Amino acid sequence: MVEVSDLLVRYNKFIAVDRISFQIEPGEIFGLLGPNGAGKTSSLEYMEGIRQRSGGFIKILGVDPRTDFVKLKNLIGVQLQSSGNERLSFKPCPSGSRGRTKGSGYYHSAGHP
Repeated sequence: MVEVSDLLVRYNKFIAVDRISFQIEPGEIFGLLGPNGAGKTSSLEYMEGIRQRSGGFIKILGVDPRTDFVKLKNLIGVQLQSSGNERLSFKPCPSGSRGRTKGSGYYHSAGHP
């Protein structure tokens, strides 16, 4: 389950997301739609715990991304819109890596193990 309540995303004085609220139930298909600059990517980054929100409440599978990012990242998978660095590449995890399933992987900078 995903719970978002009064999510506020602010970049200095610019408000990118103005107190949106929604719930996504297990098995439900949900999409964020809107024009460029509407705050879709920002909303997801805060839900994923990549950034710290300016205000509001988020719980993903019962976990608050702000207070328990480590637990959250072990529960969800994220496909980023772009890496922001073309040198990032996908490499398979060593077999038997704790907390990982067969076929999962990680990103690393090209030229570095």
